Amino acid sequence: LINGEMFDAVRTVLVANTSEVWELANPTPHQHPMHLHGGVFTVLSRTALQSVPPSSSGTTWVRGAARSLQPTEMGLKDTVYVAAMESVRVHVEAGAYLGRFLLHCHSLEHEDNAMMIQYRLSRPPACNNNSFCDPDEDCVSCPHDCPSLSAAICGNDLCEVGDGESCMSCPQDCAGSLSEGFCCGRDTHLGTSPTPCSDPRCTPAGRWCRAGASARACCGDSLCEGTEDADSCSVDCRAR
Repeated sequence: LINGEMFDAVRTVLVANTSEVWELANPTPHQHPMHLHGGVFTVLSRTALQSVPPSSSGTTWVRGAARSLQPTEMGLKDTVYVAAMESVRVHVEAGAYLGRFLLHCHSLEHEDNAMMIQYRLSRPPACNNNSFCDPDEDCVSCPHDCPSLSAAICGNDLCEVGDGESCMSCPQDCAGSLSEGFCCGRDTHLGTSPTPCSDPRCTPAGRWCRAGASARACCGDSLCEGTEDADSCSVDCRAR
């Protein structure tokens, strides 16, 4: 878990080529080598954590004594060791490439159990509100001109229910039909509740089903993905 949650859609946004200070607090009995994609950082400090009774906000720890940094921790890094009951502050320098990147624990058992988050690198604030996504804009800097679209990809054998797919909008991936009396996904054309991914009929041989939503496609991030195409996001999906 990171911030009490497993891997999900984008949780934070940084502007490309800028910097922020992050605190990696580990109030657990396990060590975590934390690895950053899409940027580098310098280690600023290490601080011991102390357990305390839960506060009204649910916090169960406070910062304690400072710990010395080792000579090997000087300079630019992309991975930092966070000991049990310890907090590490890092100065993150975001890279120049736009899109989604990961911060995750590099312990195999932990990353395989979704101890990771996505963050997005966006363009600097710029928006002319002309209803067209220009090359210096994206869905973060100018949501009026650059839409955020579903990340679903119809035809990949995955019924992406959390991203709006159903047997009506994408029968290639989502099982069911009007004649069969059930519909995997969100549509309610049958007059009944949509059939959830937990129903075995939604995962016949060769098909999969995902209830959770993924990060939406961001027009202007130089990636043509999801439901983006040359009509909805020409700046990313130029006609070929």
